Amino acid sequence: MTLIKQPDVLILFYLLREQGLRTLLDRAGYRFGRAAAQRSLKQCLVHMTHESSLSRVVCAGALAEADPWKSVAFFYQALETDQTPASGSAQEGLHLGSHAGLLDVVLHHYAGMRYEKKLIVVEPAWPPGLPSMRMGFEFHGQRYVVCGSATAVALHASCGNDAAVNVRLAGRLVLLAPGDSVNT
Repeated sequence: MTLIKQPDVLILFYLLREQGLRTLLDRAGYRFGRAAAQRSLKQCLVHMTHESSLSRVVCAGALAEADPWKSVAFFYQALETDQTPASGSAQEGLHLGSHAGLLDVVLHHYAGMRYEKKLIVVEPAWPPGLPSMRMGFEFHGQRYVVCGSATAVALHASCGNDAAVNVRLAGRLVLLAPGDSVNT
């Protein structure tokens, strides 16, 4: 039986999301449909040992669109890193990388924020059971706040921003001016 310590294949889903991975593989001449993606995810999960503190973070992000229930379960498990006596590693130091990775999962996978050259793309995959959140970020030196919940994801531009930005949201292109908001 093969065991996988690191989520090497799943990190492709984490970094590129399924559509990005499909686009990359199509360009290389490989067909990679939804069924192949599901098989790949399932195969990796069956053999993963989760010895890395980052593996559950990667699983949470990789599964955000494909299996929201499993994604949020991995998210909560990753939150418990260093919290339980069983982990025993808090004495050795906190796993700050995994905790920062969870913020990335919320912003880029659950709220669905993705950045292109001069465009913010919002493709949320908010999992059931995850409470709402509010998080600030910068894009091209401009300040934004994203608010996410199971019902909607909203993007707010700071009043102090110098310029409007294009936002692709739910298949439509919107010009988000300083002080304005847009939601799904």
